[in-house]
Formats: sequence, C-alpha cells, structure tokens
Amino acid sequence: MTAPRVRVRDLAVHAGGAPLVSGVDLDLHAGRVVTLVGPSGAGKTTIAAAVAGVSAPHLTVSGSIEIAPGCRVAHLPQDAALTLNPARRVGTALGELAALHGDPPRGYRARKAWRARQVDDLLSRAAFPVDERHRRMWPRRFPFEFSGGQRTRLALAQVLAARPDVLVLDEPSTGLDTVSRRLLVDALADVRARGMALLLVTHDDVVAHELGDEILGVRDGRFVPYPRPDDLSGGPRPSVPVEDAVLTVDAVTIRMSRSTVLQGVSLSARRSELVALVGPSGSGKTTLARAVTGLAPLSHGRITLDGRALPRLSRRPRATLADVQYVCQEVRASFEPDRPVVDQVLRTAVQLRGLSTAAARTEARAILRRLDIDGEQASRLPDALSGGQLRRVALARASIARPRVLLCDEVTTGLERPLAELILDEIDVLRREIGTAVVLIGHDLRALTGRADRLIVLGRGEVTDDLETGDWAHGSPGLHRLLAADGLSFEPAPSGEPAAVHSRS
Repeated sequence: MTAPRVRVRDLAVHAGGAPLVSGVDLDLHAGRVVTLVGPSGAGKTTIAAAVAGVSAPHLTVSGSIEIAPGCRVAHLPQDAALTLNPARRVGTALGELAALHGDPPRGYRARKAWRARQVDDLLSRAAFPVDERHRRMWPRRFPFEFSGGQRTRLALAQVLAARPDVLVLDEPSTGLDTVSRRLLVDALADVRARGMALLLVTHDDVVAHELGDEILGVRDGRFVPYPRPDDLSGGPRPSVPVEDAVLTVDAVTIRMSRSTVLQGVSLSARRSELVALVGPSGSGKTTLARAVTGLAPLSHGRITLDGRALPRLSRRPRATLADVQYVCQEVRASFEPDRPVVDQVLRTAVQLRGLSTAAARTEARAILRRLDIDGEQASRLPDALSGGQLRRVALARASIARPRVLLCDEVTTGLERPLAELILDEIDVLRREIGTAVVLIGHDLRALTGRADRLIVLGRGEVTDDLETGDWAHGSPGLHRLLAADGLSFEPAPSGEPAAVHSRS
C-alpha cells in the first residue's frame, strides 16, 4: 500500500482541562474509506474536525497530523446545509466554484457551456438526477427551495467542486430517503474509485458497511472494536389506543416561487396516533410540517386543530403555540447559541404552561435524563453538544409543552439504534399519558414500520399512500421502491392480521 495521504498519531483534543479525544491513530489512503461509528457524543465529529483542521477555537488539539505535500483536504460538516449561501442560485454558486478550482476555456460562450457541464456533473456526483427537465430546473433554484436532505447533497456538490484529495464527511446521509441514500452511496463509491481518500462519520449502518474499507468504533473519545450489528429491523411495540382526530389537513396546496411544492394534500392525525410521513427527499414532507406549525403560508386549503383553523405562527395565542410543537430537521439553528440548553427547555414550560422557573427546571432535567442527557451536558451551550444530543434536547423542549400535536422531522436521524429507540419510547410516553398526536417524518423505515399506526407517503407533493398498519403491503409502487431500497419486504399475513415487515439483509 502506498504512503497515506493523511497520517494521524496520538491525536488528543481537550476542552479546557476535559479530554474529549485521546490516543487516536489512523491513516487515510487514496481510494479507501475509513468509517467512524459509535454513540452520539462519543467524539466522532471531534476527531473528524481535527483531521480536517477545522476544530472549534476553544478546543486544544495535540498529537501529529501529517498531510502529504500538495494534498488538499475538504470537510463536509454535520450541519452541511448551513454552508450554502441562501442568496445565490445553486447553478451560479457551483459554476463559480468549478471555475475557481478548474481550468475553464477562454471565450464567453465556451466558458458558459463548460460551467453548465461542470454544474451537471457536480449535481450528478452528489446524487441529484440530472435529466433534461432537472438540468433546466435545479441550477435556477435557491437553497431554500430544496429539502433538508437535498441541501446536504448540494453542500456535498460544493465540496466536490474544490477537487479535494481527501474528503472528511460528517453524517452525509442525514435526511435522505432510502432511494436517495442508495444514490449517495453509489456517488461516494464513485468518488472513492477516482482515487479520493475518505473519512466518513455516520450512524447509518447500511452506509458504514457498504462504503467502509475500515470501520472504527468510537466511544469516550477512543477507538474501540466495532462488532457487526444484529438485525436492524425494529420490532413492534405495544400499541397505544387511538381516539378521535385532532389535526386535519384539507386539500392544502403550497407554491414557492414558480414551483408547486404541495398539491391538494389531505391527511389527519388522531389523538394518541403515531403517523409516519415518508417519501423521497424533496417530496414536500418538511414543507407540510412547516405549514402545520404556521411557518409556511398556504396557497389553498385549510389546516385545523380540533376543527378550528390554525392561523400563521405570529397570530397564534399562547395555548395554540403549546398545542402544536415542532422538532425541525436542521435542529442546531433552532437554539440560541449563548444560553445553556436546559434553560432553553425550561423556558418553554415557563412561557407556554405558566410554571415557575424552579418547577420547570426540575421537569426539564427529568425529561432530559430520560433522553440520556445528564446534568453536566444539560448545562452546556448548544455548540458543546453533538447533533444527536441536540435532537434529543429539541424533543425535550417540545415535549415539556405537553402538546396535542407533535411534529418531528428526522428526529432519529444521526443516532445509533439504541438512542433512536429511546426517542421513540419517549414519544410513546407523550402519546400514552397526554394523548399527543404525533407526525413523525423520517426515512428510517426499519424503525417506523414497527412503531407507526399509519403510514402516509408523499411523492412529488401529493399523497400517494395513506395506509393503516395492516394495509401497508397494498402500498403504491413508490412505497415499495422505498422499502426495497432499505432492504425490506412485506410478507402477506393471515386474514385479519397485520402484514409483517421483514429485512432481506
């Protein structure tokens, strides 16, 4: 094997006097992928940032990180969508980056054609379908016109435009449906085949095992043996009684710029019900959640809570704000950077339920402990927590409002299976004790098929499936494609019993 492009020896990272990472050795070779896996908060992101040279200023990095002469190292952070310029069209930004790092021809027409080809190539390599229709559409859009998963891939396209020799990726499959994840895995495999060295941080076992030439477990800032996980398909949980409808979405259409994001969408969520909302990236799932929350205006249609129309967020009274809570996909941006997270959780109970600060703090810490956030972690600022930890804090902040409707957008994304199950257990507590109707947006069909009472599938802004648990085997071709891409299949069950979901892996 040739000399490594990056050689790391005895890497250590400290925050003040507290060790976050210690004794880390690894080599990154051309055409190979080293994958870091482990629990949320184990130190994976800290290691990746140190290798890429982008550690936070308050951290002290020691040890040896040797980069081969002339080797360019690029970094795709966990909150990659935040690296996009919201005021620049996608094609313009990618074309400028391609020209900056490439060798465009002289002459206006030749240069313009070259940039268009580069943009097409970068989007294709980042798992965007580039047929004739999309070739005209994608480059003219702004980042806000894409879904969260698509924005992550746009950020990947930007990184690839820099033509790095080493690529450090932190949770690149976050927010991707199973079909898009398959495309991303193929795209990263192509990048590896072209000779790039990759350091990949992921909680996605499918991505880890399909791409990783070397899989390293991380726990407490050190490398540990990583066993192959058991069967990943989540088993069914005891059902929660489902009662009357609480939330109703009636013929909702939403247009943004010149695009129709949702077209005539109708659905409902009943008291205590868990509705799984799935579909390809860009199908409108997040836009629907934002509309229910009052963050996206309706072009047509009506959204009601207990039969009463829900107004825009700025016009909602305090009781309605408490009744409808939202855990968004890009969760880090939803926190104030200079306030401890426990204070941000308890403030919800003080403002929306009228609790005293002391009572709210006690309740907030209890919820955070159930979500495996201890007292020391709860006292940290948001930037001192991992993405997975912040998702759990965001769930605590929403659940302490004791909502009638809870919308969770990719709340288990970026978490290993035990923590994902912990979150789903906490959601079940809300359903059982408060009667909360839950709309869970996600791509993890292995977990959702064992939890949800009902499955709703969005495709190109329309509802293609709205199925009770026992009817999932009769879903549309689009649903079956999503299941197949996740290695799942339905097995017919005896009459009157739910269809069983099985893993083919």
